[in-house]
Amino acid sequence: MQRIKLMLLTLSLVLTGVLSAGTESLKNGDRLAILGDSITEQKIYSCYIAVYILACSGLDDVRVFQFGWSGERAPNMVDRIYNDVISWNPTIMTTCYGMNDGGYKKYEPSIGNTYRESIQKIIDVAKKNNARIIVGTPGIVDLDTFKLKRNIPAAEYNENLGELAKIDAELARKNNVGLADIFCTMSAVNKLAKTALGNEYHVAGPDGIHPRANGQLIMAYVFLKALGMDGRIANIEMDYSGTTKVSSGHAILKQERGTVEMESKRYPVCFPNKTNEPNNPASILPFLPFQQDLNSFELKVTNLPKAKAEVKWGDKTKQFSRTDLEKGINLAAEFTQNPFSTQFDKIFKGIKEKQEMETWMIKGLITSFRSIKTFLPDAEQDAEIQASILFWRRKLHEREAGLYLNCKKLVIPIVHRITVTPQD
Repeated sequence: MQRIKLMLLTLSLVLTGVLSAGTESLKNGDRLAILGDSITEQKIYSCYIAVYILACSGLDDVRVFQFGWSGERAPNMVDRIYNDVISWNPTIMTTCYGMNDGGYKKYEPSIGNTYRESIQKIIDVAKKNNARIIVGTPGIVDLDTFKLKRNIPAAEYNENLGELAKIDAELARKNNVGLADIFCTMSAVNKLAKTALGNEYHVAGPDGIHPRANGQLIMAYVFLKALGMDGRIANIEMDYSGTTKVSSGHAILKQERGTVEMESKRYPVCFPNKTNEPNNPASILPFLPFQQDLNSFELKVTNLPKAKAEVKWGDKTKQFSRTDLEKGINLAAEFTQNPFSTQFDKIFKGIKEKQEMETWMIKGLITSFRSIKTFLPDAEQDAEIQASILFWRRKLHEREAGLYLNCKKLVIPIVHRITVTPQD
């Protein structure tokens, strides 16, 4: 366990160095467009990003849109980016391509050239339309669940994906834009997890390509870091002799010796109880510095009269040493089930419903606007047709905006109590 903690610290430091060179910090008023293939269309990492921004970040006016498309390659996004994405007026975009662009074969220069050209075009479109952009690298395929029926061994395809990841990094530096290095992060976390849990534990999904919640949380972590999230959700400083101070986003309702009742507008990310199942995002937490880097809900206690104390948060209790409490404990990591859990799950479900609607409206209707002139050659000059297109865009935008407001209403202030009881 100590070895894993040391490796986690090393991984966190390495990622800090990689990501600090290319972040695109979010700000209120931003409209974030998440672009990608079927891994994005799974609507898992994109939901974690959206929930984090809405409930945890402290920002109160950032819209998130998901544009994933199963089987898509970067050139396909180039073809649809103006009609499907730019029409939503994004101010910041993320990409996640490469898995399909590699062609499921050994790397060759023509693969890299096509990929480089397409990602550069996406960057150019973003800049032309005053949108910042974070270039995401592809992830990995799983060495154990990626099957040879794809005509290439997993290790060899990872070499291909690694070359595409290098191209992403090169383009991010060249264009002075953000980089989300999913490939390197997932590779490192995958190695840690398999060392501890065995080769049957997969990070890139049962098919070796599409991650379940564990691998998707890795992706969300990398993008959130690249989006400039600092992870300091709450800082609670309790002097056991009688006073408590809290950081922005939280307010003290009542306090007395060893107890504070608070109202919080900023949520920690909540996880189910840990099992070693890839469908459970909590299973990856021992190998990913998510809690340390992005989910700090810290309690510090000073002037304890005893060497240890019991901390009760909501209806859960744990015991800690005075030394640990003086240094600070992360309540979000120590109490994965906590007073925020029920409402957090409701927000996540609301975001998932919103993103399901986004997939339908883009793939089911909006993308078809591009082909109208193929079958109706005079469409661009026909005022009635153009008015009809504008009508449907407006109606869909209104529906998406309504779902966003529904999600925002779910982020209600949570009243919760922390009690610290010294123990013999």
